[in-house]
Amino acid sequence: MNTIKINILVNSLSFAALLIVAITGVVLWVFLPGSQGAGHSSLWGLDRHIWKDWHNWSGVVFIVLMLTHLILHRSWIKAMPQYLCKSKNNQ
Repeated sequence: MNTIKINILVNSLSFAALLIVAITGVVLWVFLPGSQGAGHSSLWGLDRHIWKDWHNWSGVVFIVLMLTHLILHRSWIKAMPQYLCKSKNNQ
């Protein structure tokens, strides 16, 4: 698999994981607030613990994918400080 396809795959999976984290976070915050709120203990047949598991594990997947993204772009990351310093000196 070439680099472009790997980047597309990593970026797409990262976006999907981020969406899951965001959606489950809103569900946990608004609809299943826990012991401090007087809400329901389940939503769509899934209890708060399952929502929290999805939230936590998709967060872990997102972090791993972001680290992979940074590794894939390490040459760009290394080059940027030199580019920025060079641009600053030319002004």
